[in-house]
This record gives sequence, structure tokens and C-alpha cells, in this order.
Amino acid sequence: MFDKKWIYASAAAVMTTAGVATADTYFGLTGVMEEDSSLMIETVTADSAGVLEIYDYHTGERGELLATEPLNAGANNDVLVDLGAAPRGDVLAVVMIDGEMAAMAEIELEDDDM
Repeated sequence: MFDKKWIYASAAAVMTTAGVATADTYFGLTGVMEEDSSLMIETVTADSAGVLEIYDYHTGERGELLATEPLNAGANNDVLVDLGAAPRGDVLAVVMIDGEMAAMAEIELEDDDM
């Protein structure tokens, strides 16, 4: 397989929902994703222990769940998520705490070979 990299072109504003979410649940997104299907998110800060869910978002709508990663309360640095396969395009990162969405961010991926 050839060595191809994707860069995070941008990360949409972090959106939070009422209930569990507060200003203390958010993402720190920058970096590079190798085509080997690993996604590194610099920081995910959560009010409480929860789960990071990564969804396919190449159509602009939440698609198939690609992977999950447990989160501790507080700052989770260098969160490495194995997607199983290279994504077809953009992905959506969602923090779930006690079954409620606490934060989400669209991660727009751009091929750096373009």
C-alpha cells in the first residue's frame, strides 16, 4: 500500500448539547492522519468518563459508526483511534457521556498530495 497522508483541513466549531454538556467537554484538533486508518486527536477534554465515537461523514450526514475509544474524565491527550480502514472522506467525532451527546466536531480531511 502506498504511503498517503490526510491533513485535518479544518475542524468545525465544537457544538454541545443541553444536559450533560458544559464548556468543559471539547476537542483540540490538529494534525495528520496516516492512510493506515489511525486517527490521532490531540486532546479530548470531558466532564466525566465517556466514549469517543467516530462516524463516517463523507456525505455531510452522520453515517456508519467507524470506531469508539473510551475517555477518562478530564484531559485525554493523544487519543489514537483505530478506524479499521481508511475513511472515504470527512469524519464526525462525538463525545458521549452517560448516553448523552456532550460535544461533536466535524473533521474535514484533505489529501495533502493534491
